[in-house]
Amino acid sequence: MKKRLLVSITLLSVFTLLLYSAFAVSKPLSSKTLSRQENYSQPAKTKNNSNTVKSRKTQPGHKKEAVVKNTTPASSLKTENRSAVNQRNSRQATGKQSTRIFFTVKLTINTGSNTYEYDVPIPEDSTVYDVLKAASKEEHFSLRATTYSYGVFIEEIHDVANNAQESTYWLYYVNGKLANVGCSSQQVKKGDDILWNYEKT
Repeated sequence: MKKRLLVSITLLSVFTLLLYSAFAVSKPLSSKTLSRQENYSQPAKTKNNSNTVKSRKTQPGHKKEAVVKNTTPASSLKTENRSAVNQRNSRQATGKQSTRIFFTVKLTINTGSNTYEYDVPIPEDSTVYDVLKAASKEEHFSLRATTYSYGVFIEEIHDVANNAQESTYWLYYVNGKLANVGCSSQQVKKGDDILWNYEKT
């Protein structure tokens, strides 16, 4: 009787152990276990993501794109080159203007009561009117003129004005000859002697 009881207990223990083992194998993971797995798996994902981001930042295509944005387009370079050439040409042109040839002419002004003589330096291609204006500016005497379609007509020099009632006007001579064109049309040459004379016509 005791032997049967002992055998039954032993068999029951073995059966219980087998059931427990089978239950343990098929038992799903607990929430704590899952949480731990997620915690362990997240750093790996973050690391992979970080590597992915870095690899995207260091892709050759992105570097080239940055270089393209920082470089000046060829069209802009051509425009800058044209601008530099224009500026150089402008400076050269200005330099040419500053090297114009100047010469001196003699200017005499006879008001009827006083005579004034000036040596006037002027650039080439100047006119008799240019000589008179240059002398007036330099010597600070009065000069008044009216511009018409045919040219400039002198109204007053050295505070002496034309007098229509007495038919007295300003006339000019070049090298002793009475001019037959307006003073703004008559060009002068080096060594010319210009006389403005206040006289009756």
